[in-house]
Amino acid sequence: MSKKVFEIITSQILALLEKGEIPWRKPWGGKAGNGFRDGFPMNAWGKPYRGMNVWLLRAVQQFNGWECNQWATSRQINRWGGKFLDEKPKSTQVIHCQPVYEEEEVEKDGKLVKRKRLKFWSTRYFNVYNLEQTDLFEDWKAKKLKALEEAEEADKEWDSIEACEEVIKAYVDCPVIGHGGGRAYYSPSDDRIQMPVKHDFHSKEEYYCTLFHELAHSTGAESRLARKGVVEFDMFGSHQYSQEELVAELTSAFLCGYTGISQATIENSAGYIQSWSKKLRDNPSWFHFASLQAQKAFEFIMGDLMPSDDEEAEEVTE
Repeated sequence: MSKKVFEIITSQILALLEKGEIPWRKPWGGKAGNGFRDGFPMNAWGKPYRGMNVWLLRAVQQFNGWECNQWATSRQINRWGGKFLDEKPKSTQVIHCQPVYEEEEVEKDGKLVKRKRLKFWSTRYFNVYNLEQTDLFEDWKAKKLKALEEAEEADKEWDSIEACEEVIKAYVDCPVIGHGGGRAYYSPSDDRIQMPVKHDFHSKEEYYCTLFHELAHSTGAESRLARKGVVEFDMFGSHQYSQEELVAELTSAFLCGYTGISQATIENSAGYIQSWSKKLRDNPSWFHFASLQAQKAFEFIMGDLMPSDDEEAEEVTE
């Protein structure tokens, strides 16, 4: 069974990679109330901040020990009927960059046509306040609680895929799996996997594919297979980090192949690999090395589900 899975899934991914750039999408999306759950700073309209504003606001929030992740200008707070708790509240400055264009005439096919050309970037600064600095905080907490309750209710009605659940149960040393927030990750420091809530995913198959990816990372912990990409993590984007990501995605693809959901996830897996790892074409041995590491991770997770050598190979649809 295992060799069949490894050979078929690997060949499928390689065939897709040969086609060139493959579209990849994040398998979960923001839905109603997600801004209250994901913890990332959001503005008065519930839209997440971007760029350096994210790290600035998160740092201020953490420094002050604030639970709230929503920010607004004093004018917006007054418009909502809110009041500041302190007479002289301290604001935090955020940056808003907007492109400014100008029209120019250019010749095209013997005719003058108008087109927009970027003139410069307009940078504006705004002073914002965390809602925890106002009496609107209690209302924000109520909205957050409602969003969390709705997410929990939706997840209760979520139908699981039995074959995938069996794999998770087979992982004897499986880390704690939590749900909530807008990111999927494995934390080696507390041996914990964090996932977005289930109903935020575009499909059940993509939920399990993402969870399998994080389970794969967890096998690299020092107490398990002790892979350098996990035990000796250096920095995002490094060669070592890229190798670990490749191992995790291949492991996920193998698990998807075993559970029969690969047809719904294989293109996204290949697209994910292609999106950050253009070095594969120049380093074919890199893919082979990662495949061997992924096979070990796959077998570690599968545990007793792995058949003995004399058992008949399981059919995997190409």
